[in-house]
Amino acid sequence: MGVVSASALAVYLTKVAKMDPFSNLRGQNQSGLTFPIHFNDADLKSWHGSKLLTSAKIGQMDVRSDLRFLKFADITQGRYSSGNLYFDYQASKGNLNLDAQTCDATGPVRLVNKDFDLHGTGFSYSLRTKTVFSPGYITGVIGKGDVKTSGVQYSLKSGNLATGPIQWIGELRIGQQAGIPDSNDLHRWQINGDRGTQTTKNGVTTRTFINGIATDGNILVKSPLVVWNPKTDVIVCTGGVHYFSPKSNVVCDMATIYRKEKKSVLDGHVVMYVKPKDQETLDPTMKVPPFVPVVPADISKERPPAPMLEDPTQKDLNDQLRDTGTVRKYPAVVQAEHIIYFYEQGSRHALINGQPQAQQELPGNRWRRIWAQTAFYDGEKDTLRMVGTFPQNPVVVKDSLGDQMNTDWLEVSTLDGDEDSSSGKQSGVYYSDDSEANKEAANAGAKDKESQGKTKSIPLKGSGGKVVSNGTSGSTGASGNGGLQGPIGH
Repeated sequence: MGVVSASALAVYLTKVAKMDPFSNLRGQNQSGLTFPIHFNDADLKSWHGSKLLTSAKIGQMDVRSDLRFLKFADITQGRYSSGNLYFDYQASKGNLNLDAQTCDATGPVRLVNKDFDLHGTGFSYSLRTKTVFSPGYITGVIGKGDVKTSGVQYSLKSGNLATGPIQWIGELRIGQQAGIPDSNDLHRWQINGDRGTQTTKNGVTTRTFINGIATDGNILVKSPLVVWNPKTDVIVCTGGVHYFSPKSNVVCDMATIYRKEKKSVLDGHVVMYVKPKDQETLDPTMKVPPFVPVVPADISKERPPAPMLEDPTQKDLNDQLRDTGTVRKYPAVVQAEHIIYFYEQGSRHALINGQPQAQQELPGNRWRRIWAQTAFYDGEKDTLRMVGTFPQNPVVVKDSLGDQMNTDWLEVSTLDGDEDSSSGKQSGVYYSDDSEANKEAANAGAKDKESQGKTKSIPLKGSGGKVVSNGTSGSTGASGNGGLQGPIGH
């Protein structure tokens, strides 16, 4: 057995690694090579000029007779470096192949740097590409969260990290970040993705999940692409975002969450399904019904008023439609193009743009629908204010009985059990169950139009016939018009 110091061998290996890796193999029978050099408890180091490239403590090291292949056992305190990037490692066994320019290790192995601490069954490091790859099952920590994954690849050239199928469990405030007014406490979240990446470009690091699914057991969020910039703390979800909670499900084209500002922006075909009170459970299989925006005039053509029959059952259905107390009893669908939501506790509010509309289906083919130009949600006062311009583009509340109210603003409570509402200038019609009263009211309405400045308030329950009103304002209580309550916060 030859005797060589580990430091002298490291210097030699550093030099020979720069040479033609196949020069010593030409004309040789590699199968006849032996491992005559042995070390115990060795320190292995390799430099490039004055820069330390790799180092490790080796419990046992065997060197092949051509000095181009080394076998290791009990590897600890290992490190590969390139510039400011590095990864530390330890392994049960490994080898260094100078011809292939690879270092392979078998498990259990551990890979560590400032962003991750991973445990697996093996890895391979390429000296040429400066890339480490661990194909097997991996557990550990990435970004302060517990992770289970496979197919981990880390580059010492770029600092980029990529994984295969991944599960990440850690503490986040995604419920708040998604614009949903949950508590401001940390929640333990589980995120699954088909792939995960961490990339750095021009000094900016981003983390992504491909086909991400995140849940804390109470809500669930799905998006084809989730990109998080830890420096700016901005999260962007694209490709179609789905949000599921016990009270409502939401879909939109894109969601941007500004965590420092505590603001979220939902863009593109935002549709919210508000569940009835007796169906408030987390169900990711429940689909959000499609929403086709229409103008008030068009809906009358597509959906003629329901028949006003004397039958007691029909009358009861009509009363339910006109009673705001039934708003939380049946599902509602809300549509908008753009929602900005500020979710900081104590100042929760939202701006809803893009001609927001809402519709609600009730038994007996009854329905309610509301249109507005803009809506404002106050999460601290639990109110939703819908705004239009009267009389050109008013807020419109319409139902399947032919009732219609036009107003410049309408404010409703979003608290369960609170049925108060108020409005500004208004005009509209209300149909009675009594056909004779409807005829009389129609005649009265025609005369009423001839009188400028004369107004009548809209009776919101009862049987007073068809009433036409114009230019008044007022408020309603429990027997108010059957307009939809606000979706935000539910």
